[in-house]
Amino acid sequence: MKVQDILTDEAHWTKGAFARLNGAIVSNYMTGKADCFCLWGAVERVYGENSDQEQRLRDRLQEIRGSDSIAGFNDNATFPEVRALIEELDI
Repeated sequence: MKVQDILTDEAHWTKGAFARLNGAIVSNYMTGKADCFCLWGAVERVYGENSDQEQRLRDRLQEIRGSDSIAGFNDNATFPEVRALIEELDI
């Protein structure tokens, strides 16, 4: 499984929380009950904390945004921008 498999469309993406249940209730991103994820929550759900993929994402954000904040990018981006980045990195 990849992040691309979780963040398939805007209905499965969220801002302001790692994960949500039914698009509204803040949920633990590791429980299996969540159905919406922010970019960071999806990366950690798939690859675990502090993974190589997370570092690749941080490095790319530093290059293109001047900041390695995954949450900052996620919460200020559109879904198409998030989707394009995960496809570019093939995560």
